[in-house]
Amino acid sequence: MNIIILIFSFLTVMALSTASFWQTASAVRLEAASFCGSLTANRVAENALQKKIFQNIPSAGTGIPSPEDGGHKRIAVFKSHRVKSRPHQYARLQLAAIWDKEAHPFVESTFLRLLNELYGHTPWFRQANASGEIDALLTNVVRFGKSVEGKVTLHELFSALPPDHAKLLYKMVKGTHTYTLENKSGYPPLLDFVSFSSGSAKHTCRFPFASLPLLRALFDEKTALEILSLEKEKWEKDHKRHVCTKADLVSLLQYRPISPTQPADLDTYFLFSRQTVAGEQVSGKDTPTGIHTERRLAK
Repeated sequence: MNIIILIFSFLTVMALSTASFWQTASAVRLEAASFCGSLTANRVAENALQKKIFQNIPSAGTGIPSPEDGGHKRIAVFKSHRVKSRPHQYARLQLAAIWDKEAHPFVESTFLRLLNELYGHTPWFRQANASGEIDALLTNVVRFGKSVEGKVTLHELFSALPPDHAKLLYKMVKGTHTYTLENKSGYPPLLDFVSFSSGSAKHTCRFPFASLPLLRALFDEKTALEILSLEKEKWEKDHKRHVCTKADLVSLLQYRPISPTQPADLDTYFLFSRQTVAGEQVSGKDTPTGIHTERRLAK
């Protein structure tokens, strides 16, 4: 009797297991059929789209439609080199000029305005600026630069600063993964706009390359936009890149008495040369810190 009950129980369990297995297998087959149907439909639609694109390609002898033939001419769009997301290496404020006694007040005030332009929308910068930490940070940077006679390296600068100032500077140097200056989304790495390189040049910026944030720090919002507008007007004549000349800048500043930079400052602090040196610097990302750094190539 016990054997009959045991056999019956075993058969019952096997029947239930088999039923469950076939139910699961049926569900898997149904799901696979659904995926297969979806992929087939997508492939058919994609093939139809690519076929239509291929059929619309002009034949070998037609070329690009001209306006005379009722075609459309490609419209050129002005894109200023001063608004690139990662500015040219010459487009940065040369902080090395801050060690020069004559340039020190001008560069210091420009540097502070540039920091406010880049980070003024962030809560941490506003708090540090309100508490005087930004001014104290700049004072320590200047003091350290003079102590090493302008031969500043970023690593030594971080080590020489008080912990709070080093943390604040690191936050600016690191930046966020992405940023948009015009929309005030994120904030950029400081080294994209400021150079700590202790070169022999005493100028604060190479004006033909200066980025839009630096122009705003050197002059004011209206003058910076007028410079871009002037360069756009020149571009519209021949669709070639032009930059605001020294004469153009003097003419603009004559009507901007409140601008921090005046015509008398141009020869002292600005360099108007457009010459560049190919391969002067290489850039890379420091793995431990995530900071983008640059190294000057040996000549």
